[in-house]
Amino acid sequence: MKNATGSSPVGVRIPKDIKRKFDEYCDRKGLRKSYLLGKIIEEKLLELEEDEMDLKLVEERMEEERITLEEFNKYMDKRIKP
Repeated sequence: MKNATGSSPVGVRIPKDIKRKFDEYCDRKGLRKSYLLGKIIEEKLLELEEDEMDLKLVEERMEEERITLEEFNKYMDKRIKP
């Protein structure tokens, strides 16, 4: 069943202690559980996407040509000295 805001119900199984902590936190802060859970999922998905982009960048950079420290120092010496 979809409500007017375009959200859908989701059923998941989580450990009882996590559910209790979640319920207590929402009650203490006066938050709707569906709102907080949606935000938590959204934030985690963004984090995972960023991790995937970072990993792709690392993999691309691993394929780039590398130089030794000695080669780098020679290059820098040429740039520094007129």
